[in-house]
Amino acid sequence: MYRKWSNWLGSAWGDLVEGRRVIVPRSLPHPGRIGFERTSLAEDVGQIADWSMPVKDGSRLHVHEFRNMVLVIHRDTLNPDEGLLPAIGHFILDTDLGKVVTLVGGIFLVGWALSKK
Repeated sequence: MYRKWSNWLGSAWGDLVEGRRVIVPRSLPHPGRIGFERTSLAEDVGQIADWSMPVKDGSRLHVHEFRNMVLVIHRDTLNPDEGLLPAIGHFILDTDLGKVVTLVGGIFLVGWALSKK
C-alpha cells in the first residue's frame, strides 16, 4: 500500500514543492491507512477531514478530504506540529490568512515608521 503512495508522490513531488495542490488518484489507499494522521487544525477549504504526515526536510504533506471522496494534497513548507516557531512560520508562509495578516501588519509598520519621521 505504502509503495503505491511512494511511487505516486515521487511523480507529484515537483508540483508539491512548487506549492501546487494535487488531486490524489482514487486508486491509492486512503491516507489514514498508510500512516497519515488525522489533524484538526487546518484552514477551512470545505473539507470534511484533514490528514498529515511529516517529511524529513521539516515540511509536511497535508491531505484535504472532501465529501465527494476527492482527496487533495499539498506540501506545507513548515510542519506546524514541530513547535511554536514552525507553527508561526507555517501560518505566515502556508496559509492565506497568514499572508493577509503579514501584509496588513507590514503596511501598518511602514505607516507607523513613516509617521515618526
